[in-house]
Amino acid sequence: MTTTMPEVVVTAAALPDDDLLLLVKKDGLVYGGWTSIRVTLRAEGCPNDFEFETTERYPAQRGSPAGIVIAPGDAVQVLFQRQVVVTGFVDAYAPSLGPQQHRVRVQGRGACQDLVDCSVVFAGAQISGTSVLGIAQKLAAPYNIQVTAIADVGLPIPQQNLNFGDKVYDVIEALARWHGLLAYEGPDGNLILANIGAAATLDSAIVEGQNVMLASGVFSAHMRYSEYDVLTASASSLQEVQALPMVHSVTKDPGVSRFRRLAIIAESGDADLKTADARGRWEGWRRYGRSYALHVTVDSWFTKAGNLWAPNSLVGISLPSMNIKDAHWVISEVTFRRSEQTGTVAELLLMPPEAFSVEPILLTPQPLRELGQGGIR
Repeated sequence: MTTTMPEVVVTAAALPDDDLLLLVKKDGLVYGGWTSIRVTLRAEGCPNDFEFETTERYPAQRGSPAGIVIAPGDAVQVLFQRQVVVTGFVDAYAPSLGPQQHRVRVQGRGACQDLVDCSVVFAGAQISGTSVLGIAQKLAAPYNIQVTAIADVGLPIPQQNLNFGDKVYDVIEALARWHGLLAYEGPDGNLILANIGAAATLDSAIVEGQNVMLASGVFSAHMRYSEYDVLTASASSLQEVQALPMVHSVTKDPGVSRFRRLAIIAESGDADLKTADARGRWEGWRRYGRSYALHVTVDSWFTKAGNLWAPNSLVGISLPSMNIKDAHWVISEVTFRRSEQTGTVAELLLMPPEAFSVEPILLTPQPLRELGQGGIR
């Protein structure tokens, strides 16, 4: 499912069509003409953020008198070609003065920053019989953040305990991970719960000799093991822990040629072979995925079809010189940059989908999501 970026029509005097604009909501003023731009969107972690700078006295403005009227805490939207890319707030406004130039730097983050920074507001210490989506909506509501899901959120959770001082996003993200979901910010400043790679399958590939300016990878072996030996005991969420025999499961990774054993005690879950097997497969899949990280700089903010590169999207990769051919990896993070030094580029962090696999901890009496059968690659 594609995450559609909201569109805003700005009717004031025109700036260049390819300019990235900052709309300040309190007065409707729109600023452009930035000499340095960075906007980062994430599928892992939250919120999105931005930083703009100009070395002129003031950035170009639409519908504004001379002078800049941006203050910390202002509600803003970052716009590009009438599409909203980030909705949030200014964190810092930093002017500086020197003998040769005036400089202005504006830094901000998406509206979900309040979920990351602020503590849970809820009457009581427990939420009972509510799904992950329902819990997220209850906890985000005091901060005027909406939560939507583009995935199956599973059965209601019998009981979720809340501790005094818990940060809102920490609670939501942990529940999302346990249900195989990513929790990240959309362009409208609201929170999205989604499956891995659910944002879109992009129409453009990353192809050596075509749109790739720079590429670097870190392909490691130290995180992987030839076998994952998992022990687990019974621990029901509704009953006291039972002193039962330990269940033992071994998952092999044939991609590791020498003997390397990792013993794991699964702290939660039922004492059956299915739980132990799932934990072993998850450990192998995630370590396999995290052992491959690719940083790519491409020559445009857009795909061939005119869509912005988006986090949590699947994209084809063909980099024969780096021994990557016909792969489909997930964009974990995308950074849009423009400056005299870099030009206009998009920087992508990509990893195999297995890197985002979720630990199979049982919070509800529902079947475990399958992570694949047998060994690892």
